[in-house]
Amino acid sequence: FPFFADSAARKEWQGLKQQLMRVTVAILLLAVPMTLVLCWLAPFVVKVLFERGEFRASDTEAVSHVLRFAALQVPFYIAGSLASRIAVSMQATRFILMLSIGTVIVNCLMDAVLMQFMGVAGIALSTVLVHVTSAVAVFTFVLRRTSTLHINQQIRGGESVA
Repeated sequence: FPFFADSAARKEWQGLKQQLMRVTVAILLLAVPMTLVLCWLAPFVVKVLFERGEFRASDTEAVSHVLRFAALQVPFYIAGSLASRIAVSMQATRFILMLSIGTVIVNCLMDAVLMQFMGVAGIALSTVLVHVTSAVAVFTFVLRRTSTLHINQQIRGGESVA
């Protein structure tokens, strides 16, 4: 994270953009397989943690179903958090605030809709979809903004442009 803040402070937009892409690929290469393993092991994890006495096999299956959906948000949450911090270091706090307000509203609406069809798993799926959408939005913002700022620097002969 310090690299991104330093790059933004020095207005080294091209380097910031390249490092963001490298780190994001690394995050996805680690988080996606780990998420898939968690989805595969969900029944075992729930059984080991909760199935003792009052928690029956049917409860384990229901909670495993929710855990599988909830686990899918992990790669998008991590990547979106990284891009959000970069956006804040670029002084785009207004964008992050508006995105946050929008995601809370959309999450509530999607919770209500998906819960009707899928029960508790619908709430987990709603959260996944919101994290995917949010991560795509903040990545798009950061990549476009860094490109625009880099082009503006080139036009002005390397001067820093906010």
